[in-house]
Amino acid sequence: MNFFPISVNLYPKGTLYSIMKRTKIFAKGIQHLTDARYFSAMGVDWMSFDIRQNSDHFISRIAYNAIKEWVEGPQFSVYSNEVEIENIKIVTDSEYQPASETNRVVELDLASLKELELIKANAILLIVDNVELAISNADILNKQTTPIYLDTKLSPSIVKDLAKALPTIGIVLYGAAEEKVGFKNYDEIDEIIEAFLD
Repeated sequence: MNFFPISVNLYPKGTLYSIMKRTKIFAKGIQHLTDARYFSAMGVDWMSFDIRQNSDHFISRIAYNAIKEWVEGPQFSVYSNEVEIENIKIVTDSEYQPASETNRVVELDLASLKELELIKANAILLIVDNVELAISNADILNKQTTPIYLDTKLSPSIVKDLAKALPTIGIVLYGAAEEKVGFKNYDEIDEIIEAFLD
């Protein structure tokens, strides 16, 4: 597992916010308040933060706690000392302790689909290299009751295919470094969001 000024009112409730609420979104690798505000205004379900110092998406506990004070709405998950059992990664909870069976985020790949029915979690991140393979398992994925988020490289054309084939499945969007404090270009993410409008 590897993980222009921005305004909190960029996506005001009642416009794109309500449209995006039709799609579950997990914002991963949040490192700064600019991303946190952007994704919160979008109405994402989850934000995840990685406090492991060797991570490409590392954020300090101090910065994470500061963001928690500013942002409301999404559920938070934290990558710290994850547990791995047969290629299923269990993300620890927001108190930096091993998550309980019903208070955790789980990561798995397509090879572990047979485990879906046995997993107890708040959310499942399905990591895939080939979107077509995920779509080919639509019958299995669409019937799951635990929210599933597809963690893969996205493009507007792929998003359209996913929305048709996997209407119950959410997507993972990633945070990234700022160009400078408070400034970041979100054009690529905006294009993916706009694909849902077509």
